[in-house]
Parts: sequence; C-alpha cells; structure tokens
Amino acid sequence: GDEVITQAFNFIATVEAIVDIGATPILTNIDETLNMCPKDLKKKITKKTKAVIPVHMQGFSAKIEEIETICKKNKIRLVEDNCESIGAKYKKKFLGSFGDAGIMSFDFGKNITMGEGGAILTNDKKIIKYCKEYHDHGHELNPKFPRGMDTVTNPGFNYRITELQAAVGTAQLKKLNLILRENKKRYKILYKNLNTTFTVRHLLKESESSMDAFMFKVENANQRDKIIKYLHKSGIGTK
Repeated sequence: GDEVITQAFNFIATVEAIVDIGATPILTNIDETLNMCPKDLKKKITKKTKAVIPVHMQGFSAKIEEIETICKKNKIRLVEDNCESIGAKYKKKFLGSFGDAGIMSFDFGKNITMGEGGAILTNDKKIIKYCKEYHDHGHELNPKFPRGMDTVTNPGFNYRITELQAAVGTAQLKKLNLILRENKKRYKILYKNLNTTFTVRHLLKESESSMDAFMFKVENANQRDKIIKYLHKSGIGTK
C-alpha cells in the first residue's frame, strides 16, 4: 500500500525497483528540464507516500533543491536516481549527494563503466548497513562467527559486484574528469551547430551537466524519423 513517487520521463529500472518491493509507483509530470516537476510533486503526495525518486535524466539536474525542501517538509525519504548523470553538479555539489541516498549505475552505456553494477551514496549509517547486508544474502559479517554461521537481521540477495569489476571501476573513476571534459567539448560543437535550428534542452542555472546526451526538440514524429534515419545512414547513430 506504500506509494513511491518518480517521474514520467524515466528509465524502466526506477519503476521496477518500486514494484519489486511491493510499493505502488506514482508518476509526476516533467518540467522544462525534462525532469521531475516540483509543482506536480506537491500534488501527488499523499499519506501513503514513503519516498520520492527524482531521476537526473541523461546528464541534466532536476530542480533538486526544491524537491529536497518538499521532501523534508513532508518527512519523506529522498532517493536520487543519478545513474545517467555521474559527475554532474548543482551549485557545485555533486548530484546524488542531496538526498538520503544517491544511486549510480556503471553499465556499458554510462559515463564510466564496469560492464555492470553500480554504487549507493549515503551518509546514513542505517541505510549503508542495510545495503551491505542486502546485497550479500543478508550477511552481517559478524566477526564472532565464520561466514557459514553468520548472523542475519534481514533477508538479502546476491547483488555483489566482483573484485575484477571493482578494479575496472577504480581505473574508470580516475578517467571521469577526462571523460566529462571530452563530453563537454563535443556538446559545445553540437550546440553551436544546432542551437539556431532547434530548441535545445534547458540547463538550470548554477548546474553543470555531465553532457551524457545532446537533446533537442523537433516539430513532429516525421521530422524525428528523418533525423534518426539520416544519423544511422551516416554511421553516427543515436544514444
């Protein structure tokens, strides 16, 4: 019966996570940022609302301070889905570090990758304790017992990454600033050439995008299809 609010423009994994724990996903509209609309969020909160998951879609920040204020006022947990915006910032603070927890993804389509896997950012000791146990069959890693007789307080699953993936991730993390600089360089070229022809996605003031994807609006589906066909024919492709 619990409700978790996320946004309409999204990736299915966010909604899957809500459904997976037995909660009901509630969708807000998006605003000019193409992320969660704070005004609509206020309308969607009920007595059943337990958490809000804004998604910083494809490199651009949501109005995270407004969303954070709404959550604190209503005493609702804030979980940032920052899977597509690793390295992006709002007011010089990294996205994923505003809420109770921030979620990162390192699959092959992200700015840095380990092939699969991800990370959880939090300053809440209860959350990190739960996450450590949940991803490892519920193990508390109690030093008083061998692993086979370890104590458990919660059921868990096998969501562990491997040591090899972690090694790749460590190397990738060192390249993040380089990747962000190269993304920005390419983004500026696209902006210079397309800004006068199309309406380019809105970037919030005081925010820094990770430039995950260049997004612009087209007049209709026919124009969109022509552009996609041209890009693929040219060997450029799309996200």
